[in-house]
Amino acid sequence: MLNAFKSYWQKLQVPGNALVLATVSGGVDSMVMLHLMLKCNLKVAVLHCNFNLRGADSVADENFVKQTATAYGLPCFIKNFSKSDFEVQTGSTQMKARTLRYAWFEDMRLQLNAIAFATAHHQTDVTETILINQLRGTGLAGMHGILQQKNCIRPMLFTDAATIRAYATENHITWRHDVSNDNDTYIRNKIRHQIIPVLKCINPIVEQTFVQNARHFHAAEIILETFLPQLKAQFLIRGQMVDMPIKPLMQHAAGNALLFYLLNDYGFNNTDLENLWLAMTKGETGKKIYSKSHVALVNRDAVCIKKLEEMPCYPFVINQAITFCNQTTTITFENINNFSFEQLNHSDVYTACFDASKISFPINFRNWQAGDFFFPLGMKGKKKLSDFFIDLKISQFEKSKVPLLIVNNQIAWVVGYRLDERFKVTPQTKSVIKIKWQFV
Repeated sequence: MLNAFKSYWQKLQVPGNALVLATVSGGVDSMVMLHLMLKCNLKVAVLHCNFNLRGADSVADENFVKQTATAYGLPCFIKNFSKSDFEVQTGSTQMKARTLRYAWFEDMRLQLNAIAFATAHHQTDVTETILINQLRGTGLAGMHGILQQKNCIRPMLFTDAATIRAYATENHITWRHDVSNDNDTYIRNKIRHQIIPVLKCINPIVEQTFVQNARHFHAAEIILETFLPQLKAQFLIRGQMVDMPIKPLMQHAAGNALLFYLLNDYGFNNTDLENLWLAMTKGETGKKIYSKSHVALVNRDAVCIKKLEEMPCYPFVINQAITFCNQTTTITFENINNFSFEQLNHSDVYTACFDASKISFPINFRNWQAGDFFFPLGMKGKKKLSDFFIDLKISQFEKSKVPLLIVNNQIAWVVGYRLDERFKVTPQTKSVIKIKWQFV
């Protein structure tokens, strides 16, 4: 084990006089890592996180690590996390703890001018991680397992959990046992205790195989990332929105798989992309697929991807002609009794004048709905609002944001575009109401 560790450490190319921070939980993996680092006469300081999640056991772990560091004559730094530290993080408790400890490790690395911090991840951890990612659904990024990083090194990736435990026993290395690792409620524990033993019956060196495969997947990922900018330039047309022509992608031999990598910057998950591909295949024009940050709209010839924006708060009702405000909109009213038609001319498309006798309160504003029609100013007869938008080349995205003034269940104004003929000011009009719409 010691010779294998030395050999692997040399591959990490850590300068001999550099300070490395050993992250020590007190468990068997980190205790063996610390033992081997000291056997190699490395310059080491100890870091320990106490998340205070296991009561007296957490305190005992902290004391154990302190005592061990003292016995070895090593500097030891302890970080105690509180409930409030967890509250500002997102995800599961395990993910929150991971985020907190890695942030603190990096802070300490910078503070102590260390070249890196070392974690005790091993080949069994890699195998478990890949299996978890496969069960949840993943691409190449989820198949490379746990990687070495510039500031975070993993000097135990040359061996597996069983070998580490055997070495600890043989060399009388004491460690703390975390009883939560026995609980198969956690998916990682279930894989460790129930699935990997079965895989080892089929392949006794399954961890080594997974690590080798992980290297191959990582190499494939690097190759793909090298060519991905060219592929995105070929398939994505960037402007105010991102357009992805459908026909070339459908004709590509790996179009479905390519979709994952073309749109991975926009927050779409596997299910989203499968649904998008299905909509493209079926030609479902108008179909929208949402991620947390973007929306993809299937048009006739292309998929349009746009960042989600705060939408006006529709619908809302205004009971009288006084200024109305909400988070996204301000609407003002002005009554004009003595007027000339010249006074009513204005270039602001978000201001409109109506025959006051035709505007009865309450009025309301909403967005477009299927079946909507109105009588566009200056035209004879009615027109479907959907056709009106098509004529003006207003996209599906934009038309969903266009506010409509509704009076007595009739469209009086397509805000920003056209009044309705029925509500216009005429020579017979005695009083005018001017309505101004402003996006906040």
